[in-house]
Amino acid sequence: MAANNANEPDVLSVHFKGAEHRDTLKRIDLLHENITLQSQPVPNLGELFTSHPLNRGNKEILDATFPSIWSPLPGCTVKCRVETSSGGPQFFFKVVMHVDAGEDTLQFEAARLLMYEACFYSQHLSEFQGRIVPRHYGLFVGETTWGGRIVCSYGQFPRTSMEVD
Repeated sequence: MAANNANEPDVLSVHFKGAEHRDTLKRIDLLHENITLQSQPVPNLGELFTSHPLNRGNKEILDATFPSIWSPLPGCTVKCRVETSSGGPQFFFKVVMHVDAGEDTLQFEAARLLMYEACFYSQHLSEFQGRIVPRHYGLFVGETTWGGRIVCSYGQFPRTSMEVD
């Protein structure tokens, strides 16, 4: 599979808006009900740059400081647009911060919901991805200095829509 780092497949190099350094995220292999789920191959697009987090109306949240802008409430899934160093199509992340807080936390539950969503994309929406629903590239995990362990769902808007589901 193509990836952002030719030496390490399924690795993303991401600069989250407001962070001083870029973060490295690695794809999580999913196994659900004894079936290995196949995510779409990750396009090799170079470094990724996020927008500020988006509110429910898909407008950037600009009135908060970093890093609190990325974790408004424990267990919230924060959405953002993703731009690439090479330009081109529009991508998005759904991000959950501090999933290392424990299995009985809202953060862990939000990450679990992202996993269920990834399973649904893989099992039921594969033929519609990129046309009717977003193309889903899987779940990625990484350690940050500002958000602890994060889990990101990575997708590409369908050609007919530029909205985050």
